[in-house]
Amino acid sequence: MRVLYLSISFWWALIDVRSDAFEEAQRLWLSGEYHECLDACQKELESNESFQEKWYLLGIDAAMALGQYGTANSILEDGLEDRRVSGIKLFPAGHPVALFNNQKDIAAEYLEKSVPYI
Repeated sequence: MRVLYLSISFWWALIDVRSDAFEEAQRLWLSGEYHECLDACQKELESNESFQEKWYLLGIDAAMALGQYGTANSILEDGLEDRRVSGIKLFPAGHPVALFNNQKDIAAEYLEKSVPYI
């Protein structure tokens, strides 16, 4: 029983750390520190421990704000390929990313895939 309690405590602590990391990344975004926000998102996504769409979405937003459209597109593609992520929120975010990368056909596809969820 004690091992189970310690195991559960460990996972809650880990979830808390991940939550704090995202809150810090959001704070960076909201304060206009887009480079730092993008770095935090890329670090978290590269760690392969975080698979929530919110990290992909925040990374895309930070890259777009910096005019790093290719980076935003890479983050988007990684998110769409990540089997642990549904992609429901990534399709609407993908529309402007594709447009800024001169991919009009793909932008239309993302928009079409977004319609059922809007």
